[in-house]
Amino acid sequence: MSASNILAVYKAATGQVINGRTRVCGLYFTHGSGSASTIEFYDGDADTDPLIMKIASTTVADSQNFVIPDQGVLFKDGVFVKFGATITSVTVLYEGGAAA
Repeated sequence: MSASNILAVYKAATGQVINGRTRVCGLYFTHGSGSASTIEFYDGDADTDPLIMKIASTTVADSQNFVIPDQGVLFKDGVFVKFGATITSVTVLYEGGAAA
């Protein structure tokens, strides 16, 4: 159980998601059909910062939901997300930090 309020932010393209220290508690993302693709989460404000989490999609149009247990995944310097070719959107559930 979280000690603070869980917030949500929606993004439809590669870019900064959250500014500042935060914990990602879950996510929901959608993707189109074709080849499998990935969605990557970086600790910072660019895709040159440390890669913390990478998730693959299936090859059919669908959505995927992930709940991250315990305290979530810590991002010390914010969250930057990079969409693969078929990723269409992501909603990130987090605590701490501020939506970008």
